[in-house]
Order: sequence, then structure tokens, then C-alpha cells
Amino acid sequence: MSSLTDEWQLKTKENAIKYIVDIENFDRKIRTFRNGRSIHSKCFKIGNSTFQVLIFPSGGSVGVKSCVSVHLENRSNWRVKVNATFSIQNKNFAMILGEGFLNNSDSEGQCWGFGQFMSHCRCTRNDLLTHDGLLTLQFLIQIWK
Repeated sequence: MSSLTDEWQLKTKENAIKYIVDIENFDRKIRTFRNGRSIHSKCFKIGNSTFQVLIFPSGGSVGVKSCVSVHLENRSNWRVKVNATFSIQNKNFAMILGEGFLNNSDSEGQCWGFGQFMSHCRCTRNDLLTHDGLLTLQFLIQIWK
């Protein structure tokens, strides 16, 4: 699904990056994506560890159908200690994950994020989306050795 996004990254420190994901017509995706269906970023690396961002326009599970869910997934074969902040670029909207461990990609606990990152009632043009429906998510992610 990464063809649904434009994305880029900026290395901010030795073990940290800013990862940015643009999703066009996000208000339409909320209406057309079923609950549990994700838009995923391309895989990206911080140090030797590989990650991916999962965005669920209609929520990642049944209990959060009226919210957008956003998760960071560890795609490495080892456990990684991370801290992260998820935000909407150029908006006063951010959520901090803090510091914790993401298990390896073959086990439970390889994803960490927010089931209720933002409510659908805020996913409107000229609120959290731009005037043409673009959502720009920004992820500040740091790994700890």
C-alpha cells in the first residue's frame, strides 16, 4: 500500500530519524477503508534496525472504528528499544509513545502505537487535513542501544 503515500526521512541523530508520510484524499480513505485495513509505509532503517509505519484510516480494531489508528512496527529479527513521537505536520497535534521495547517481527508485541490516534471528526479539510484533503504524518523515532 505504500503507493498510496509519498514519504521521506531525515536523519536527526546517529540513532534517530524524522519520518514523514503524506496521504492524499485522506477524508475519502476514512470512508472507503474497512476497519482493520492499513496503509503501510515503506520499510525504513534506523541503524541496523528496520521499521514500518501502519496507518488504519478506519481504526485497527473493532473498538476504534471512529478513530484513525497509527502504529510503529519492528521489522527486525531482534527486540529494539525505542521512543517516538507521532504528530501531524504543521498542526498542534502530537502524541508521545515514550520509551519501550518492540519485540522482533516474529513475535507478539512488534507493533506499538495509538489505537485512537485521532478522531474521525477531526479528519476534515482545514482542520487536521489540508484544504485539499492531504494528511501529513510525522514520526520522530529514536532507538537505544
